[in-house]
Amino acid sequence: MKKIFAAIMAASMIVAAASGCAISSETDRNSLVSRSVISEAAENFAAQDVSVSEKHLAMQVGESKTLSATVTPQGAAAAVTWVSADPTVATVSAAGEVKAVGEGSTTVTASIANGERAVCQVKVSRAVNDDGQKMQEDGYLYYEDFTRREEIPSYFAKDVTGLSRAVIEDGALRMTVINGKTSDHAFLTYEFDEPLDSGRYVVEARVRSDSLSFSNFLFFFCETSDFFDTTKINTNVAMEGGWFKNNVGKGWTDAASSYLLEYRTGEWYDVEMAIDIDGGYYNLTVNDLYTLNAPFRKPVTGEDSAIRYLRIGSENAWADISYEFIGVRQGTDEDFIDNTVDYTQEFAGTQQPVDMEMSVSGGGQLDFSTEGQVTLSTQTSGTVSLYKQFDAALSGVVAAEVRFRNECSISNTFANILFLKSSRQSGTSANIVTIAVEGGCLRYHNGSKWTPVQYNGSPIYLIDNAWYTVKAVNDYSTKTTKLYLSGENYKTDANGGEVALGTDIYLGEFGFRNPNIGNPDVFELAIGTGKSLTQYTVDYVKIYTVTE
Repeated sequence: MKKIFAAIMAASMIVAAASGCAISSETDRNSLVSRSVISEAAENFAAQDVSVSEKHLAMQVGESKTLSATVTPQGAAAAVTWVSADPTVATVSAAGEVKAVGEGSTTVTASIANGERAVCQVKVSRAVNDDGQKMQEDGYLYYEDFTRREEIPSYFAKDVTGLSRAVIEDGALRMTVINGKTSDHAFLTYEFDEPLDSGRYVVEARVRSDSLSFSNFLFFFCETSDFFDTTKINTNVAMEGGWFKNNVGKGWTDAASSYLLEYRTGEWYDVEMAIDIDGGYYNLTVNDLYTLNAPFRKPVTGEDSAIRYLRIGSENAWADISYEFIGVRQGTDEDFIDNTVDYTQEFAGTQQPVDMEMSVSGGGQLDFSTEGQVTLSTQTSGTVSLYKQFDAALSGVVAAEVRFRNECSISNTFANILFLKSSRQSGTSANIVTIAVEGGCLRYHNGSKWTPVQYNGSPIYLIDNAWYTVKAVNDYSTKTTKLYLSGENYKTDANGGEVALGTDIYLGEFGFRNPNIGNPDVFELAIGTGKSLTQYTVDYVKIYTVTE
């Protein structure tokens, strides 16, 4: 009986073993299929891209902020690796927590296994010991008096790299750059509480440059995430090489539009910039000298066109600029000087006019007679000139006029009846409109040579001791001059008979002698001569804007 039971048990075990093997084999097959499906699904939902919650972070030392990363496609699983490019500025944890460690700029990067990454720019500023409030001044929407500060206020975004500095020193903010460009820069940026999207505003500052290197002492920025994006600059003025300069989109070295007023290193200057956001232009005042109607460098339209930032500083080697104060207020009509020019000088006394300068050398003479005229003359040698320098740039259509008496028609005489010129250049390159009487013949310089001015196909020879009025109507947009003449009789030939001359006879249109000079610039009105045995008398000179 025991043998029969044992046999039955043995058979049962064999069957059970066989059955168990079959079950295990089926399970393995199912497991393989399952793993294959999972593998295929994982491949289909692998992370392909990554983005971060913020592209820019502005932080103070000691502050912490957490970034989050999103992978696509939605539902894909992937490990995100966080890395800070400069842990001395900011660190980042495996969970994306950014801690501001030191002043400066760096990037925090989130990356996934396939190499895709997303970057957040981090700028860390130093917290300063002030009351945390902006310094207020009545009538200003922003005002900062650095003479009353010991440290740079925390509400400035401070961007200083390398050996550069931005510090309060000797009662002023001083910003210096050593190497410049690729390694060093020093900028401070103020962000307005509300963007300046329309209207007129005025920024005032007291500045000093201790170098001839390029410094952006004032410029406005539109809404931007990159302070080096020049396409978002509205107003761009600088100090460089002893000149206040501006850039209206044509570069800093364009002689016709860049050079404004001279400065001396180590001297303080009161600067006022009035901006018209709707008009897209600004005026600049430096110690009461004006350059007018400079257009915005990069007029921006659309939702990002509002002015958000005021920025100061430089990225150029050995720049050194200081500020005592900066303030921004709403503008008034008095802040926006118009283009109207209205200047008349009648020589009504025996003294040099107080608003004109003169230059006399050798045998040159100026005789301010009691008859209300001035006589300019030279003997065997010498030069003489009398000129008026305008504070404002001449723009639009402006007429220049002089009434004179021709007193010398011999062949070698040369009288500079009317010169319009740039006061910042020297030599003939400064000349824009030049009209003269040579040997009694009225002439105009066309850029290559002196040519006789003609009327009805003939040259114009002026008669000795006769009075004439020359008027040049100058269009600074087209760089052309329309010339008019009034007065007594004239001749078509030096030895010919006299011909009657009417009032405002149109003599034709001429191009500027130097067409590369134009608004904005500072110009002079000048009369004089540099040739011997020349003499003529001037009754008045005037210049005025032509509105029709």
